[in-house]
Amino acid sequence: MQKIKPGGTLVIKSIDGLGRNYEEILEQWCILTKEKRTAILGLV
Repeated sequence: MQKIKPGGTLVIKSIDGLGRNYEEILEQWCILTKEKRTAILGLV
């Protein structure tokens, strides 16, 4: 989280990489997209 720069892009293999449960994933998603303005891309 600390290494992600504002306006950057985060590539994740799985959504559960952001947290252990729904609330934690949602919290991390909001921080990344709203506060840091990071784009999140998922690998398929």
